[in-house]
Amino acid sequence: MCGVIGVYLDHVTPAQIEKVKKLILCSAIRGVHATGISYLRNGYVQTIKEHGPPEKFFEHQNIEGCIDNATLCLIAHTRYSTSDLRFNQPLGNPQIAICHNGVISQSAPENWEKEFNLKTKTANDSELILQSLNGGEHPLTKFQGSMAVCGITYKEIFAFRNHERPLWYHQEENGAVFASTRDILLRSGFDNPQKCKMFVEYVVRDGVLTEQQYPIPKGITDLQ
Repeated sequence: MCGVIGVYLDHVTPAQIEKVKKLILCSAIRGVHATGISYLRNGYVQTIKEHGPPEKFFEHQNIEGCIDNATLCLIAHTRYSTSDLRFNQPLGNPQIAICHNGVISQSAPENWEKEFNLKTKTANDSELILQSLNGGEHPLTKFQGSMAVCGITYKEIFAFRNHERPLWYHQEENGAVFASTRDILLRSGFDNPQKCKMFVEYVVRDGVLTEQQYPIPKGITDLQ
């Protein structure tokens, strides 16, 4: 269980900045072992990751530093570790980053290239999602594992889930905010949370939210 967050707010207001900070703090209920954010700055994705809960993270980090030309475009991850604390999230590069709640593969990392035809640099199976996107294959059609994902590129954020992990969103006039659960959004002041539909990718660019439906495998029902 981990917390995933996605935010795109064009012409962001001070009140929205405070709510986004609270959103990340409230996501500590999903994991306190590590906290990370990726945000858009000058056309590049920049990432900060630290061990510990969001409260500790914000002792020397701030949301205001993630604003670029009055736009707040970021993803965040609060990690509940079931193994070790290497390879914390978000995972990515200056062009794209993702954060993931779920399990893609429980096989040994040395088997992933043969199993998925993807090369990875870490032992975190969430990287398979990143490498799939880099290779032009959408994770919703490639993997059968469980996933709720928020991602960021040099121009947008995106979010999607399948049937086994929760993800919710709240739409504002100037963008949208995503979080793992309805309760986290409500406690942060985002008072109209909507459940993300399974196998739908949500994209927010220039403050506008769009949706794209992917095929739902036969026999799949929404477990979350």
